[in-house]
Parts: sequence; C-alpha cells; structure tokens
Amino acid sequence: MRVCLSYLVLAGFIAICGASCRAGEVDPDEAYRQHKQELDRQILAERDKKMKENEAAAAALKEAHAKAAQLLKDTITVDGETIEVKEPGTPEEALGFTGDRRVRDIYEVSPDDFDIVTRERWALNLSDFKIDLPHYITGQTQYGMDKTWFTFTFSITNSSTKPRRIAPVFTAVTDRGAFKVNSGGYLPERLLANAMYRPMAGGNSLMDRELLGQNILPLESALEIASGVEKSGDVLKPSLNFQPGQTRWGAAMWSDFDNQFTQLKIVVSGLTNSHKYDEKLRRVMVLSFERISDGFDVANSQLKYKGKRWEYIWMWDQDITVPIPADAKDPAIKAQKIKTPAGGEKYVVAFPFEVKNSTKNNQDLAIMKVSFALPVEVDVGGMKVPVEVRLNDDGTSNIYKAQVLKELGGEVTKDRFQNKALVDGALTMVQRHTVTLEAGKTADKQWAIFDEGDVDWHDAIEQIESALSRSVDRNTMAKKYWDDITKAEPKLASHNPGTLYDARRNLNDDEIKSVKEQIVKALPDAVEKMKQKKMIVAYFNCVSGMSSGEQRISRSYRQPGVVDESWLKAWEALDAPSTPAP
Repeated sequence: MRVCLSYLVLAGFIAICGASCRAGEVDPDEAYRQHKQELDRQILAERDKKMKENEAAAAALKEAHAKAAQLLKDTITVDGETIEVKEPGTPEEALGFTGDRRVRDIYEVSPDDFDIVTRERWALNLSDFKIDLPHYITGQTQYGMDKTWFTFTFSITNSSTKPRRIAPVFTAVTDRGAFKVNSGGYLPERLLANAMYRPMAGGNSLMDRELLGQNILPLESALEIASGVEKSGDVLKPSLNFQPGQTRWGAAMWSDFDNQFTQLKIVVSGLTNSHKYDEKLRRVMVLSFERISDGFDVANSQLKYKGKRWEYIWMWDQDITVPIPADAKDPAIKAQKIKTPAGGEKYVVAFPFEVKNSTKNNQDLAIMKVSFALPVEVDVGGMKVPVEVRLNDDGTSNIYKAQVLKELGGEVTKDRFQNKALVDGALTMVQRHTVTLEAGKTADKQWAIFDEGDVDWHDAIEQIESALSRSVDRNTMAKKYWDDITKAEPKLASHNPGTLYDARRNLNDDEIKSVKEQIVKALPDAVEKMKQKKMIVAYFNCVSGMSSGEQRISRSYRQPGVVDESWLKAWEALDAPSTPAP
C-alpha cells in the first residue's frame, strides 16, 4: 500500500513536470503544419503571378500575330507625287514573281530567285565584216524620174559562240564636211540583189522564191538588219538577230550623195557593245577610202579602199541632259499661246537642255538642229495612222519665240546655237555653231523652242504615206498608177509593162490639208501628255568629227526619290561588334 502510494506521487510529479515543459515549447507537429501551409501559400501566389504573366504574353503574341497578319501600308513621296505602298505578304510577292513560280528556299538566298542581268563585253573580229567596193546605182523610180544612190554590199558573220544583237548603222564622213547616215530604197536593193544573184529579203518574185529554195542567203538592207525586234507580251525588245556562226548579207546606201570628196570614212556602229561608259565613248569600226586627184575632177578618180580599224568616238548624245527643276510641280516643258497682232494665237513650246563633255579631252560640237518629237494620231479616209511629228529648231528666232525666251530667262539672239566668241563673217554654218567643250565641263543651259510653223510636214506626210502603203496591195497600186499614166499618155503603154518598184499610196491635196489641220489641232494635247509623263523625246543633229549625225534621245526630268537611311544606320550600329573593355 505504501509502495503504490509512492508510485502515484511519482507519476503525478512527472505529469506536472511534462505539462510545465510543453507550456514553454512549440509542438513540432504543429510547427511543421504551419510551415507547410506557408509554403503552399507562396507557391500558389507564385503560380498565380506566372499565370498572369503567361496570359499577358499570350495576349501580346496574339496582338502581334494579328498585326503581322494584317499587311502594313504607307505612303512615299516621289517627284512631288504621293504613292501608296504596301508590305508584301509572301516572299514571291516581294520578289515580283507571277504565276506558279516559288522561291527556291525561304531560309536561304538563292541566285535562282533573282533575275540577274549580266553584261558581257563582246566585239566582232575585223575579218567578220567584209565589203564590196562602193559604186553608184542609178534607177528609174517613176517614169521619167531617175535617182542615184552611192552604195556597197557587205556581209557580217557572228564568229562568237553566243547569239548577238548586231545592229549596223553606217555614217559617211567626207573631208568636205559632209555627214550622212545611210538610208534605204526598194529599187537599189532590188537591182543589187539581181546583180549578185541573191534573193531579196521580203521579195515575192519567182526568182526570189527559186533562190531561197536553193538555200541562198538573201540580200537585206542595213535598216532591216539593224531594226530586228521581237515581241514579249506587250513589250518590243531588240532580238538576238545573229546566231553563232551565222552570216547575213546587206546593202548600205545613200541617196543624193555628194561625190565631191578626196577622202571618205564610213563609220560603222553596232558591231560591238564595247564602251567606255565613264567617258561616254563608243567603239566603232572605221572604213577608210581616198581619191588621188588634182581637186578639179575628183568624181572621175577611182575610189581606193585603205583599210578598216577600231576607234573610240564621243557619244555626245549620252552627254545631253534635261535639267531637273527644283520644284517637282514645275514642268521642264514650257508651253503657252501668244497673241498675234492680227488677233490670232501662236502656240509656242520650249524645253531646256545641257551638254557635258565627259571625256578626258576637249571636244568640238556644233548643234545644227534640235527636233521635238510628239506622238499624234491622224485620220486618213477612216484609217487611224500614228505619226511622230517633229518640230524643228535650227537656232533662229522670231518675235513670238523671243517673247517666250525673254520670259524664261533664255538668251534672245538671232542664232541661239552660234558660238558666242565668233563674229559674223564668211564662215560656214558648222564653223559658226562649233564650240569647244573642255574635258569634264558642262556648257551653259540652252533652250530649244518651237512654234506651229516648225512642223516638219515632209517627214510627217512621208510617215503617213509609208503606213498607208504598207496596208495595201502594192502590185494592185502599181498597176492602177500605170493605168492612170497610160490613160493620159497612151503611147507609153508600149514602152513599159507597168511594173513599178516603189509603188506608194500618195496623199492628195485635200488629204494633205486635212492632215495638217489635224496635226496643228493635236499639238497642245500631245505636249500636255508629255508634260504629264515628264519625258522629252528629241532628235539632235550635231557635228562632232566622226560622231557627227542625228541621234534620238529620250530624257526624263523626274526628281529622284529620297530614301530615309536612318533605319539602316541604326541597324548597322546594332550589328556592329562591341569593343571589348581594356
């Protein structure tokens, strides 16, 4: 009994001590639970934060995707005109592909995806161009009317291994200051083809068909060889008219040629594409001839062939520019109507031009005539005929031109193309117009000015008659013409079978009057169209050594677009490697 009581007392003491210990300390299990709950709250808060960040990022990506799917648009200003541009939606659209064409690899740049234009310099050998000795041909174009041509036949062989665009153009230069580009003619070409026993290109006679059937090469005019074109869609482009190893025969000729010379040079261009582009020099072949004479009877002296060689001549036509106006809305072509003392109106049009000498040597240049070319369409008997009307300016002025020149700030003189350093005297027109341009210098700005009276009616009517002649049966036209002649002169029927080599559809007096009225009326509209295009097409007839002749130029006076390169500089700055710290 006493032992049990001791145990009870001991147990109570231990219980009291344990209770006092627990009152002073944290229960481990409870601490663990509290810690776990706190960690769970932190994890949940962090997850909620990440979820919100992911939702914001997804919204941003969705918005960026929507913007990327919608193509951007912007506007740019070129030459005073606002143009809307848009972002390409595909690589094919960016490269301008059409149809089913696709890029080779959207991740790599491939040469197959770009139309790369390569410029290969080529030239024929001197032996690839052969000529026969020049001579004169006289033929009867119409009954009782003779015409004489200075001509020679030639052959060209493409000795290279690739097709070539060979366009020979012949310019005759004499020691008497005569410069003339070759022309053409059906009659002399026919006579030359018959003499050489060759078919004539485009001929339809029995002999032509027979010779062509024997695979004999035809005789072609130089103009036909040089003007070969092919059509790609709606675009005409020069054709590669000579295949590798191909030989073609042609005839170069000049009508009404001045045979009073002792030295003659024939400049042949188009036999090579070699140029000195920075100096505006063209490589040409020069054929040299001479006559040994006492100067009194040179026409009867035999013309001797001296040889041929390559030379470089100045491309003054490439050095002619039209100044770009400071204001894009200011047209370079100036046109206005001047009141005449009689109460009428005189239409006057002008444009400026400059000539620079890009060569390394001084060059002499004489501007003989400037022609402004305007496209016009006329109606002849219900047929629409396009005509390139030429307005000619030889440098002389009248009261109406002087008034316009004074307003434009140009020089008002009797002869605007005359050398200012010279005085009037016993000088030829070429000498009075010749000026010396120093190497790298640009001559003072000049004005070409025209009025209605400067229309080249002979050229316009010839274009119309040629177009009408091509649209009718020439054999029927020749027979009708001969029938009309024999009705007036019956005796002629026994002297000529009635075959004309150059049958043409000639305009009568009423048609010529109607054509002139239509052209004069259409000139202002034609000028306005050229002003809208900001384009000037003109012919310059100049004398400059062996590069003399008439050249057609086409010049745009649009202001070049300005590209903002700030983004490119920023990109280069980001792409530049960082400089390591020392």
